[in-house]
Amino acid sequence: SGQKVLVIEDLISTGGSSLEAIKALQSEGLEIAACLALFTYQFKESISRFSDQNIPLGTVTDYSHVLEQALENKSITEKEHVILSEWKNDPSIWYAKNFNSIMN
Repeated sequence: SGQKVLVIEDLISTGGSSLEAIKALQSEGLEIAACLALFTYQFKESISRFSDQNIPLGTVTDYSHVLEQALENKSITEKEHVILSEWKNDPSIWYAKNFNSIMN
């Protein structure tokens, strides 16, 4: 009780599992200094969830940087970059809107 903890995570998507772990640690009297993840998709939901809980979140890299690197290396086209960037903004709406074109 009273100790500071750094939570290490591999991937942050919605932040749900990380914040559940943080809640469990806090219930034992531990103070969360921050959560550090290797990668995040940067979903608005996760950003607001960590902010709402007042938990600092740091990442080694994120979806936007991976896309930029892929574009720079010509692994994806400009058009693909736009499509993949739109996906990040709201994956469920993007998927519903693009489902038929994905399946064909």
